[in-house]
Amino acid sequence: MSILKPAQLHAEISRGVIRPVYYFFGEDGYGQASAAEMLRKALAASPDGLYKFYGDNNQAAEIASLFQTIPMFAQSQLIMVKRAQDLSAASRKSLADALRETAPFEVPGEGKPSVPSNCLVLLFEEKKKDAGDPLYARCAAAGAAVEFKPLWEDALRRWVDSFLKSRGRKMTHEAFAWLYQEAGNNRALLSQELEKLSLYTEGKTEIGLQDAQASLGFFQGENIFELGSAVQEGNAARAMRILEGALRGGEEPMRLLYQIQNSVQKQAAAKELLEAGTPAGQVLAALKLHPYFNQNFCRWTETKTLDFLRRGLRSCLRAEVRLKTGANAGGELGNLVLELTGAGLKAA
Repeated sequence: MSILKPAQLHAEISRGVIRPVYYFFGEDGYGQASAAEMLRKALAASPDGLYKFYGDNNQAAEIASLFQTIPMFAQSQLIMVKRAQDLSAASRKSLADALRETAPFEVPGEGKPSVPSNCLVLLFEEKKKDAGDPLYARCAAAGAAVEFKPLWEDALRRWVDSFLKSRGRKMTHEAFAWLYQEAGNNRALLSQELEKLSLYTEGKTEIGLQDAQASLGFFQGENIFELGSAVQEGNAARAMRILEGALRGGEEPMRLLYQIQNSVQKQAAAKELLEAGTPAGQVLAALKLHPYFNQNFCRWTETKTLDFLRRGLRSCLRAEVRLKTGANAGGELGNLVLELTGAGLKAA
């Protein structure tokens, strides 16, 4: 059974070793998507050799048939199953049974590439693997399971530096600290903001704090990064104004939910530390929050109970499920904001 880290996966692909099956899981969806794209390029998968499925469609029979069929119009086929966590139990068992005919993968010696005729990639949007899932065991035996954990500050800084270097830019420490504070470690979100920053700073080589703030709308009225701050403050009127403006502007509801959930997670962690007697300055340091941009954070957190914050996190998870199943974004997120701010409208 093989369990790889993303760096090990990248190293294998770089030397031409591609396994027939991959089971991707973990919170870093950007990392999963990037790895899948690396596989596509390595296999030189043309439109005739690229197949995409979604777990909630439960097309296990078709997926299994493709995986077991020698490609006719391409040298290799890449079969991707997104939202694989939505596969039914029957579909998972069906795919696991199909993989029984695939021999356990053996890594070839140095300098010896290995390219299968078919490569199946399952992308699970789940934090942890389901060790009891027969599909997990079969994938890990026939290919590999790969966990994509979120990057934390130091590793994220290296990724940001690499991202910007490829675009002829570099970022000051102050700008990165502010961006990390506002956007967190969601690389899908960060990549969008870094692209905007690159366009905004056309003709410059260094991105400073003012560039970052201006590019993200800091000087053009409140932006979605202020949504989390308004929720932490308990300012329902301000939070609702930002939310409604963002939805009118076409922001993705899941992106807005991330901002809300991330703000509550930080306060819940801070509340535990504060109740344990940790000084405010140490709380900010432990949570990697910049003291200049978070002068009121601990004071706002003191006004809430830990039980209230934990209930809020559970509400965020329920909202995520409902949004993914087609709930109205305005109503769902609006109700969530009112709950998390205590529903008592403050003067904005």
